Amino acid sequence: GREYYGQDYVRRLVEMGQAAGLRWEDMIATATCFTARTIEYALRNHCAHRANRLIVGGGGSMNPTLMEFLRRCLPECQVLTNEDLGLDSNAKEAVAFAVLANEFCHGIPNNAPRATGAERPVVMGKLTLA
Repeated sequence: GREYYGQDYVRRLVEMGQAAGLRWEDMIATATCFTARTIEYALRNHCAHRANRLIVGGGGSMNPTLMEFLRRCLPECQVLTNEDLGLDSNAKEAVAFAVLANEFCHGIPNNAPRATGAERPVVMGKLTLA
């Protein structure tokens, strides 16, 4: 998250790279590879089931270097973008809110206690009729 990998992290990374005499391109490639490796680590160590397909959306899916690193890190996975499936990565947030609204309308808990630290599953949202 940004609380760990935000502006301060980038500043320290650049300072360390400059002190080591690295080129800008090498620093960016290292950070991009680190991103792919953290995704690999999360899939291998925090998912109950082995993934055979990874669908990448949002801005990262438009980064060909990141996508190539992901394919190298996860050779057993088919790494796709939303666009490969006929979807628009720019609509990711809108789709997420539509899914959350659907769960709300059907009374299905739509929070993630293990990820957020919430005490229990709850139905989030509010319907207001004007």
